[in-house]
Amino acid sequence: MQQVALERNLSETAFVSPRDASPNDYNLRWFKPAKEVDICGHATLAAAYTLYVDGHCAKDASIRFHTKSGVLTTRYVTQPDGVAGIEMDFPTMHRVPRDEAWRAATSSTLVAALSIGIHDVIAIEQYGTDIICHVTPTAFAKMTPNFRLLLVLDCRATIVTCAAHHVDSGYDFYSRFFGPRSGVHEDPVTGSAHCALAPYWSTLLPQTSFRGRQESARGGDVSARLAGDRVFLFGTAVLTLRGTLLA
Repeated sequence: MQQVALERNLSETAFVSPRDASPNDYNLRWFKPAKEVDICGHATLAAAYTLYVDGHCAKDASIRFHTKSGVLTTRYVTQPDGVAGIEMDFPTMHRVPRDEAWRAATSSTLVAALSIGIHDVIAIEQYGTDIICHVTPTAFAKMTPNFRLLLVLDCRATIVTCAAHHVDSGYDFYSRFFGPRSGVHEDPVTGSAHCALAPYWSTLLPQTSFRGRQESARGGDVSARLAGDRVFLFGTAVLTLRGTLLA
């Protein structure tokens, strides 16, 4: 599987296999080009969408994916605005307490790695194995990541985020996801990052439902709803390619 992921050279390749327990139970593993990962949002969305549209699972039934992060449930839903897509039930990433020495060292590294000023940094936190760096909207727009320097940080990835630029933007926050340790410098859209972003922004905004914009070169939107120890993510998908793996 790792070799296939390397040959495909996408952010993640999802491998799905049916289980005997029930028609809607599947094993699911995710591989980046360089390594297997424990959780991945957009590859889960893609896997669920394919199972639904190809008729392997009825659209009115939940799919249970058995993964390294436990059982992840997906549903095919239509939102009040008429948009149909996949809702995913993921575990919340919890805040990891860190002391001021860690914050100072991490802040120094991030300022250099992102080419921003120390006064551009609003907060630095760790959620699960990810570091969240909250910066000003101006710094977010101008930052230039140095992936060699980001490798110094002991984390799965660095999530840089800022508040929405305008109140009428339709978004609550913006983010970018840098994961050079996993073999992908920047992920285009990262569902699992919102398992950290939702609880983080819930400490700053008076709400538990959020709409985030991931500002990679490709870009993408993720809706996240925080409910205790779970985060419900919503996204849409399009099937663009079919093929047969011969060897």
